[in-house]
Amino acid sequence: MGFAKADLQDVADALGVGKGTIYRYFPSKRELFQAAVDEVMTQMRASIDAAADEHADPLDQIAAALRTYLQFFHDHPRYVELLILERAVFKDRKRPTYYVYREANAERWRALYRGLIREGRI
Repeated sequence: MGFAKADLQDVADALGVGKGTIYRYFPSKRELFQAAVDEVMTQMRASIDAAADEHADPLDQIAAALRTYLQFFHDHPRYVELLILERAVFKDRKRPTYYVYREANAERWRALYRGLIREGRI
């Protein structure tokens, strides 16, 4: 139904909790939505990190991370919708959540690439 039409009573009913319970943890519909977007990004990062950490070779880490990133959104198409909706609805935010998380996690990958460049592998 989208953010504007979403009703927290419907959310509470679907979860089998009282509406007050939701407001105890999330003071507004916006904060609940933002928590959902944060959860998506946390899950994605955990999946990517776990896949990359299975490999010792940096090139294998990068390949595993890329495959996992693409598979994550393939397996969870609604997460893509959620991220797009965030950008469309909350234009007042300085940076969409996706970019905040991306920048917070980028140094690991930059360091990996710098090492590969130093070694002459790329």
